[in-house]
Amino acid sequence: MAELPRNIMGKVQKAQLQRTYAALYAAAPAAGGPRH
Repeated sequence: MAELPRNIMGKVQKAQLQRTYAALYAAAPAAGGPRH
């Protein structure tokens, strides 16, 4: 498996984090989660 350039890995990680946070923020109001 070829090593990906660091900037591509950074973009992939950022996209995954954005999806995770989007899911958390979407679920938080329904669950009465923490307010930021």
